[in-house]
Amino acid sequence: MTAHCFRRLAVLAAFAVGIGAWGPALAQDAHDPGLRGGAPQTSRTPVPSAEDQSKTVKLVREVFKTQYDEAKTPAQKEALARELMQSGLHSEVPTERFVLLRVARDMAALAGEANLACRVVDEIGQWYQVNAAAMKREAVAKAHQRATLPEHFQGVAEQAAALAEAAILADDYDTAEEMISMAQTAAKKARSAGLLERVTERAKEVAELVRAKRKIKEALATLEKSPGDSKANLAAGSFYCFYRDDWDKGLPMLALGADGVYDALGKKELVGAHTAEEQVSLADGWFDLVAEHDGIAQARIRAHAAGWYEKALPELTGLAQIRVQKRLEEIEAAESEAEKESGEKEPKTAGKKKPSFAGKWLDNFGSVIEFTVERRNVTGTYQNIRKSAEGHTYTRFEGRITGNVSRDGRKLTAQWTRTRRWGPVGVRSGGVLAFQLAKDGKSFSGTYRQSDGSAGAWLGTRMGDKTDGKFDPPSSYDNQDDRRFGPGGGHWPRRDRGHRGPRGH
Repeated sequence: MTAHCFRRLAVLAAFAVGIGAWGPALAQDAHDPGLRGGAPQTSRTPVPSAEDQSKTVKLVREVFKTQYDEAKTPAQKEALARELMQSGLHSEVPTERFVLLRVARDMAALAGEANLACRVVDEIGQWYQVNAAAMKREAVAKAHQRATLPEHFQGVAEQAAALAEAAILADDYDTAEEMISMAQTAAKKARSAGLLERVTERAKEVAELVRAKRKIKEALATLEKSPGDSKANLAAGSFYCFYRDDWDKGLPMLALGADGVYDALGKKELVGAHTAEEQVSLADGWFDLVAEHDGIAQARIRAHAAGWYEKALPELTGLAQIRVQKRLEEIEAAESEAEKESGEKEPKTAGKKKPSFAGKWLDNFGSVIEFTVERRNVTGTYQNIRKSAEGHTYTRFEGRITGNVSRDGRKLTAQWTRTRRWGPVGVRSGGVLAFQLAKDGKSFSGTYRQSDGSAGAWLGTRMGDKTDGKFDPPSSYDNQDDRRFGPGGGHWPRRDRGHRGPRGH
């Protein structure tokens, strides 16, 4: 070990020991990879060589020897993980930064802290060319083995469920099934009925998706060799439209299906329905197929038909208008009945007095998000709030969200923009996002992609409901210094000290 390396890490260690009071001021927003001078994902650096990592690990263990020796309990391991993470974030040497963060991830997992471990992986992913999802799966699995407290199991369940969603987006259904199963197992030990209900509900949907994907395995293999095969296109197109809700990808396949029904609708939709009459005709065609399906596929087709009916409705008059209005009422009644049969509460669809996204939410990045839905058009605002070392609260970013909500009132797709209000003032950024609201109306989860190509996940929980045009304050939410990192870098009060604030879903 060189004296130069030792001095450098010693300085980092000394700094890390004393930074606890900074709290939220040192937490980084995953939306903003360049905030601390870091590079965006397009210029991430390669992972250091195994030899360089091995040398640095020995150095880290020597510098942090006292902390390692004292880290016997989960709480002590968690404290060491945070110390290592902060040292890594403030290191200017790529190899040292990577090793410090990697070891912090492993130490967090050994403490049973899946949320913290995944938070560290997010940081690694901002700097280095790594497979963040694979790193998270490894860390969450290890945290699951080491978890001892209900809040540990809750973190495992939350992160495993998020990894299942990421796997579905990547068309990796074996991993999705594995992760959602882990989430269920952990949720049972988390002593949270709401969490267990949400994970169990999603597990059923994932199982249905997995079965549907396995049925088209041969069709996908056929398309690799014969892209024009009509039978394979029909099977694959049906999956992507009716199960993945990816109509852009599935419709061209359906159009090649050559079965006389689905292919005709696919071709008609690809050409475009420009008049109200054409839109109603297309909606009727899809609606006639609803009874041929069940489960996820039935819900997707019904919602798709409703979308075309709603598009046509403003241009209709007389009996044609009345007919479409009745058809939409029929669809809404069917959606409500499906919810009741699944044992869930009646959905809060956007057309009712309490739209799904009317509420104030706290997400995992310390942002307060307010959604308003009017006739399925969504407008929203958010503020990314931080607290300085001196205890002053300030708004770091302000932004707006505009988009649409799905027929069932639970899925939001939108564009977002934001402006920095603290630091280099005036810096703007934006991108696209997709949120999914839990059926209990208490939490949301989703993904975002920035205009610079970087991406991530947003998770959050409801802070209050709208009453007489105003928002109720969050129930017993403590916005003081007693905080802990959440899976995306946000903070919540520690429940083990008596607080009852919200936590990310």
